[in-house]
Amino acid sequence: KLRVAVETFNRRKVAFVAELGDFVDAGPEKADDVRFLHAIREVFSELGGERHYVLGNHCLTRLTKTEFLANCGARIKRSHYSFDRGPLHFVVLDANFKQDGSPYAEGNFRWTDTWIHEPQQRWLAEDLQKANDKQTVVLVHQNLDKEKDAHGVKSGPAVRRVLVEAGNVAAVFQGHMHGGGYRQIADVPYHTLPAMVEGPGPQNNAYAVVTVHKSGKTKIEPFGRR
Repeated sequence: KLRVAVETFNRRKVAFVAELGDFVDAGPEKADDVRFLHAIREVFSELGGERHYVLGNHCLTRLTKTEFLANCGARIKRSHYSFDRGPLHFVVLDANFKQDGSPYAEGNFRWTDTWIHEPQQRWLAEDLQKANDKQTVVLVHQNLDKEKDAHGVKSGPAVRRVLVEAGNVAAVFQGHMHGGGYRQIADVPYHTLPAMVEGPGPQNNAYAVVTVHKSGKTKIEPFGRR
């Protein structure tokens, strides 16, 4: 299913591709996770362009964040960061922290206890301010729009305040809830994309090509399950 998606992305010559988390699941041993990660990375590497990685909770069932980033093919050393492409700004967030601010690592967490900790919130506010008038797209695994749901980031209200106060966030794209979804809060749209992993065979594939205009207007072209 990933190879089919990569073929589409290459054919469309997209600017970059971001996977929205849970790039790998747990095997019996840590060595299995590394092997699985290398196998899926090999397929993802068939992409002709740039790749970005959002950490999901399943990525950290047997691995630490450092181990995941070292083995997935990412060129960055930190799990939250930002970058510019053309007139747009992009932010990758990491919600894999426990309430006490400690990071998920090697299964030391409950998947429903998910937070974007305060240091990252402060970084986010500063980063959005530095972006000035650039329209910004936020990428995250867990859901920022429904903190009362098991899939939601419990510090979601605080993070949403940062996004609204910045005034330059065009959209949020997230994963985690496999069926997908959509919600708009305070003029910020939250798009939850369906999970590729659900169901066997190409008929159960799920991925999308997203076009963002410099004005912030967003168009989503879904493939496979809607």
